[in-house]
Amino acid sequence: MVIDKRRSHLFRHVAVARHRGLEIGPYLQPTVRKDEGDVRYLDFYSTEELAAFEQDRRPKGTVIPTVDYVVKSDDYWRYVPDRFDYLIANHVIEHVDNPVQWVIDLARLLHPGGVLFLTVPDKKYNFDRYRADTTLSHLLADYFRGHGDHREHGVDIGLCYDTSYVGKPMNLDETLDLTRLRAAFDEQTHPGRHNHVFQSETFVPRILRPLQKLGLWQYELLEFGPAPDNNGEFYVVLRLGTERVDVTLRDVYGPAAEAATVVIPTPGAAVVPSVGVPSEVAAPAPEVVQAELMQLRADLATARREVQDLRRSLSWRLTSPIRSLLRAFH
Repeated sequence: MVIDKRRSHLFRHVAVARHRGLEIGPYLQPTVRKDEGDVRYLDFYSTEELAAFEQDRRPKGTVIPTVDYVVKSDDYWRYVPDRFDYLIANHVIEHVDNPVQWVIDLARLLHPGGVLFLTVPDKKYNFDRYRADTTLSHLLADYFRGHGDHREHGVDIGLCYDTSYVGKPMNLDETLDLTRLRAAFDEQTHPGRHNHVFQSETFVPRILRPLQKLGLWQYELLEFGPAPDNNGEFYVVLRLGTERVDVTLRDVYGPAAEAATVVIPTPGAAVVPSVGVPSEVAAPAPEVVQAELMQLRADLATARREVQDLRRSLSWRLTSPIRSLLRAFH
């Protein structure tokens, strides 16, 4: 089911029978089979290593795809001399050290106009659901630094991994164990770790579009599919090239950014927080002001009539001497 959906999205943009492709990390379920076209496979492990790892878990008769390029690094271009018409990377970007640089470097493996097909797990549908999204600033910091901070990722996983996903109830006493978290901080990274987590609702506006705008990801967005319609993963189809991108405040910072107002106080004035307050609250429409003014006038007229009625009453006249005496003492 998952493979069929991936193929349907990919085949809209790639003719596998006549194009050369590279699939990164196909594992046991390649998107394109070698009998369908000229496709190569790249993996961190060799065919023999994959067979050894999976000998007790894979169904009988399952054939391990033949790995053409064994690369124990994210710098594929240093070890792969060929160029391709399309690249496939299913559930890879969340594992890599430096996603921004990784996507930049994938362009080195593509012919002009080549297609990059990515599928990414949406954190809401797996064991990452309690983890905070990887932010644009985090990705840029990794890019500027030249690598990711594995220690931070280890603590994040140790603290937020949803053990119920593997049939073990969450235990807060075990989770909030300082010794265990320190061990997670010191643990060396490995290919299976999710160093980054994303959601389909925010990946394009808060990650992809700003990186295009910054000129870092030189790709056009051809197609995007959200996670709810694709078995908990979302897919992104990109084409090598440039695209005019209009990025708004709402895209990068969310809906609250459009409604925010900024007030610069005068010296000595009290500072009243106003970020997030809709502008129409600070400047109501004229008809609203008119209606409120008419209501105030009506309330004032009612109060005046009530005072006049009170002064005509018997109780008011009988208490007149007492009020005079009180005024004299005051």
